[in-house]
Amino acid sequence: MIRGIASFLDRSWWICLVAWAVLALILRFTAPTWESVTQDGQFTFLPADSPSRRADELFQKSFPNDVLSSSIVVVASRSDASELKDEDRDFVTEKLKPQVQQAAGPSQKPGSGDGEEPLVSKIHAADEKGIGGLMTSADGQATLVILELTSDPFSHGNRPVISAVESVLEKVRRERLIPDGLALNLTGSAVVGRDIGMAMERSAADTEFWTILLVVGLTLVVFRAPLLALIPLITLYTAMSVALKGLALLAGHGFIEVFKGIEAYSTVVVYASGVDYGLFLISRFKEELQDGQEIQAGVHGALTKVGGAIAASAATEIAGIGMMAFAHFGKFHQAGIAISFSLLVMLVAVLTLTPALLHLTGRWAFWPHMGQVAVTRRTGSDPVGADRFQILWQRIAGALVRRPAAFWFATMAVMIPFAAVGCLKYNHLNYDLVSNLPRGAASAQGTRELERHFPAGTAGPVYLMVSNPHVDFRSDEGADAISEFTDSLNDKRDELRIADIRSQSAPLGTTGAGKQAANRPLSERLLTQGVMRRRAIEYYVSDEARGGHVSRLTLELTLDPFSEQAIDFLGPLEGKIRGLLPDSLQSGTVLLISGSTASLRDLKAVGAGDRTQINLLVVGSICAILIVLLRKVAMTIYLILTVLFSYLVTLGMTYAVFYVAAPHTFSGLDWTVPLFLFTVLIAIGEDYNILLVTRIEEELEVDPQRGIERALDVTGPIISSCGIIMAGTFLSLAIAGRLAQMYQLGVALAIGVLLDTFIVRPILVPAGMLLVPCLAPHRRAVVNAPAAPPEVAEPQLG
Repeated sequence: MIRGIASFLDRSWWICLVAWAVLALILRFTAPTWESVTQDGQFTFLPADSPSRRADELFQKSFPNDVLSSSIVVVASRSDASELKDEDRDFVTEKLKPQVQQAAGPSQKPGSGDGEEPLVSKIHAADEKGIGGLMTSADGQATLVILELTSDPFSHGNRPVISAVESVLEKVRRERLIPDGLALNLTGSAVVGRDIGMAMERSAADTEFWTILLVVGLTLVVFRAPLLALIPLITLYTAMSVALKGLALLAGHGFIEVFKGIEAYSTVVVYASGVDYGLFLISRFKEELQDGQEIQAGVHGALTKVGGAIAASAATEIAGIGMMAFAHFGKFHQAGIAISFSLLVMLVAVLTLTPALLHLTGRWAFWPHMGQVAVTRRTGSDPVGADRFQILWQRIAGALVRRPAAFWFATMAVMIPFAAVGCLKYNHLNYDLVSNLPRGAASAQGTRELERHFPAGTAGPVYLMVSNPHVDFRSDEGADAISEFTDSLNDKRDELRIADIRSQSAPLGTTGAGKQAANRPLSERLLTQGVMRRRAIEYYVSDEARGGHVSRLTLELTLDPFSEQAIDFLGPLEGKIRGLLPDSLQSGTVLLISGSTASLRDLKAVGAGDRTQINLLVVGSICAILIVLLRKVAMTIYLILTVLFSYLVTLGMTYAVFYVAAPHTFSGLDWTVPLFLFTVLIAIGEDYNILLVTRIEEELEVDPQRGIERALDVTGPIISSCGIIMAGTFLSLAIAGRLAQMYQLGVALAIGVLLDTFIVRPILVPAGMLLVPCLAPHRRAVVNAPAAPPEVAEPQLG
């Protein structure tokens, strides 16, 4: 196939240029916008059979008029740590709440028409009868205004309402209506979702800019040739434009689904890999010119000799990353499809558009160093101005061949401690959505202020659904059962790490406002008891259409709802709660838990399962490709082991970097980082191994040691130069990424690529071949054998 592409380009390279330009233009005007087809959310990507999703489904069916989706929370607190004054409370209830209500009230659900359910379903404040007592903190220093929304926390439609509330806060600050010493902060799940979404969008836009800037800058620094930098850039820019528009077109017709932010990851991976492939092809083209070939023959020879290696390397990436499509978590599944599709488009572009551009530019591609591509009949030495970088690799290759054992053991001694850290911290991950945000985000500041005055679980209560088809919780017997259940939970509050409980028997809770209501005079309690009981039943018990068979309880834990401690405690808590059910509810009762912590628990369980499954699939698929390509099982196993070891070392180094940078605040890598890191790093790690091994096979003569030394010598400069460019490209995620998961992944990938480029491929792989003869490849006849870059001094570094 490579020969066929090369022959076609010999005659009709200009048709290829026109075809790519026309395809890009057609997709530009026919594909829907990216924003119109991408999905919001986080927990909505969980499998439908997840416990928290089933609990949410039961809630929606049982309480259709009280959608439990997301919220906007205004925290009004005294900055001087004193109790709220009367003027503070009056400001919140008489000025702030009405203005917020006016600004947010008319909002409708996204896509809804006139008269349909508004986006803001309820607004609560301290002046509300009954529930109002829950709006003021126990220390008396803070009070809340809560807007309940009927949409997902990550819905794009929340943004106008949040902006309206922010405008109100800015207005009262500007007009100096806020009492002295009172601070206003904004948080809530909808604000957290908005901030994450906006950070992701800005990161995606900035990532493309920084990726292009770093690719061009590093390529110019390393190769010092403007057109040499522009040819891969034009290829990859065109490929990514076609890939993203193609994905949007497929998503618009319902063939696939894509989430917001995937374009950033696709762009970085495609640019990082595509630059390498393009430069390998260009380097071989230069070698052909130095051997006396004309432009057409030089492009043909370069493509036929290195095209196979490029295709095999890209196949490992496409197959490895494509394994994420088998994930159960929706974002991993969609990433596997989107990134693999983008890599496939990139591969086609590198094998067609890049050679066509070389036909167009010819020797001018190397300007202003065109003299270095003059005809040079090479012997065993490199006559074309070897620089220090070339000499460095010649010395490394010679020393490695003389003392492979010393190099191997010294390298392992340095890497093993980091691999141990990677193993120990393999499952020490962070699932906190708030800590993923930039520290200056509005919701991050508001959450910190909320946690200062209210129980940690206030930001994310646990919702307990009690369902029994044989019990009517609207009846006296059902109400008594819930009352007994609530009392049992309250008696075990300390053991169960519960700060407060609200149910139909304790609608204001068992502490705080609930205690105050219980201590009111008997006459006042008798007057309000009937009203409170009716309201409690309406709120906490499913409607008569459901037979009153579902009752809900709200539990506020003393644990941070987004912490790993709360996630791990939820399982034991669920077991203990079941043991406290009264006798009348022991038979036929189903307990389901929903809320942020429950969703995070499912996220952790699904993520752990996906990690195990995808890791095995990635290794298996790449192993199969290597066996077919190399035809040596022992060598394949060794190459796989080297990249697996490199992954653990990278994981350990990354953890160490972020821990040393912030030892008191670093709570672990974001839970998405290890899986993305594994799939990308394993696939890319085998790229360089394939290019090295195929060059060894090409260089092998009678003496295998000489073949390994020469292959390492001639591939060292180009692979290391490309490794520097790839690492710099991945750093664009760290530079542009506003979310912790993005800059952590960017740093991790950069570390992994540099580790593979300068340690694993040039030391561990050849040293292992020299120490264990059965690992070394043997010379074999190969049609169109893929070859590595030229053995001349290019590319020069510095």
